[in-house]
Amino acid sequence: MVFLRQLTLFTILGVGTTSCFDPPEYPTTPQIEFSEVIFKDCTSPTVADTLIVRIDFKDGDGNLGVDG
Repeated sequence: MVFLRQLTLFTILGVGTTSCFDPPEYPTTPQIEFSEVIFKDCTSPTVADTLIVRIDFKDGDGNLGVDG
């Protein structure tokens, strides 16, 4: 019974705090920025080396400039 009350309170608090979030407003023109490059050198001959390229982007309509 106590567990059910705690779960209900936790659920109400969780929904109450996340429902107040306003999504950010971004322009419809995409903004793409280079973030970083990470090279992971693997010493094992059976595993390939890895190159990770990270980019950040903001786009108000979510299409990254491509017309549908």
